[in-house]
Amino acid sequence: MILRKLSLSCAALAIMGAGIGLDNSAEAAGFYIQEQSSYHLGMSFAGSAADPVDASTVYYNPAGMAHLDGKQIQIGTHLLVPNSKIKDTGSTATTIGGFNGTLNGSNGSNPYDPTPVPNAYVAYPVTDAQDWWVGFALTAPFGLSNEYNDDFFGRYDSTQSDLKVLDFAPTVSWKMNDKWSFGAGLNVQYADAHLENAIPNTLAGAASAGPTPETDGRQDLSGDNLGLGYNIGALWTPTDDWRVGLHYRHGVAHNLEGRVVTVLPAALGGTKSTVAGQAELDLPAIATIAAAHDFSDRLTVQGHVIWFGWSSFDDIPVQTPIGSSQTLQNYNDTYAVALGFKYKLDDQWELKAGFQFDETPTEDGFRSTRTPDGDRNWYSVGATYKMNDRISFDLSGTYIDIDDEEIDLTKQFRLGATTASVDINGKTEGDVGIVALGMSYKF
Repeated sequence: MILRKLSLSCAALAIMGAGIGLDNSAEAAGFYIQEQSSYHLGMSFAGSAADPVDASTVYYNPAGMAHLDGKQIQIGTHLLVPNSKIKDTGSTATTIGGFNGTLNGSNGSNPYDPTPVPNAYVAYPVTDAQDWWVGFALTAPFGLSNEYNDDFFGRYDSTQSDLKVLDFAPTVSWKMNDKWSFGAGLNVQYADAHLENAIPNTLAGAASAGPTPETDGRQDLSGDNLGLGYNIGALWTPTDDWRVGLHYRHGVAHNLEGRVVTVLPAALGGTKSTVAGQAELDLPAIATIAAAHDFSDRLTVQGHVIWFGWSSFDDIPVQTPIGSSQTLQNYNDTYAVALGFKYKLDDQWELKAGFQFDETPTEDGFRSTRTPDGDRNWYSVGATYKMNDRISFDLSGTYIDIDDEEIDLTKQFRLGATTASVDINGKTEGDVGIVALGMSYKF
């Protein structure tokens, strides 16, 4: 009975973090990683689906390949430097042993390390008229990586989270005429998750300090999956100085399969158990409309509106050989809006700047320490240097200001006949710095 109840609790709590993101190291609201183009970061990715300047259009809108100037590759990396803190605002614990009081633990120091996010693209015309193209993209569009101190007051919600989603996308593009081009691609995704949280000593007595890091148990989950999705796009050029891009990315449904490991608190025997487990992780669909306008040969202004179907991440069904459970997430559908510009100084240098507002999908009462997320405001600058007709380099930088939010969670732990209830209350604050480097090469 102890194993059954605790294993299900472990799986539910741990998997909950797999979908929750990277306030974290995936620098978009939720756990989506927008950072897939060192060129477009300089404009906060404003209008990237309507701006086919290099092979990264394979990701943002494959229809743009038909507007490229010959076969080419683009490689780059973004260094994400997140900073996040969570202040305890009155967390408490209640145990069957008689303890009812303040939860023992420290405020959360920054749980994030600087994290690189690389990407690579190839675009290749397959006809002499360059009306048919094929492309390939290797990206990491979703992810999570954080680790709190052992004495963190929110440790019964999370202590460590690591989610990696790698995406390989073969794509094709067709230019129907001078005004319309279309593109489509498959998304082959590999998802891998490892998540941990502490287990409180449910027997802590009235005379004790309550559950403490020294008396905690541990639970963690690891699992992976290979999933399949698709994306489609269109690019409309009604005039020589206007471009309008439409793009839709299907949300991939992952069924993570792995194991749940539980180590009981020492007061309950300290025994270790391992069971097989699986859980569904439904990634959001993403729809984009973008536009770019050339005001002159030097100045271009562009922007976008993006819809994220985060409500697909409403709950997480968990299955083990000894039962099933569900964990509510209550993510909301969100939007992001961005505006940017680029200006050609001369034949070699181009300067860029942009702003983006990115809404968080998290909701009060469900927000987790795995994702201390809030609405984000992006401020970006960048430059591109064209060394010659074949090679160009990109350098971009971004500062993201994340709104402060509240965490108000209640966690129930049933270990056989013993119980503990933990109320985790905190206030979040955070920001992110990003630096990106990239190179494009035309054959």
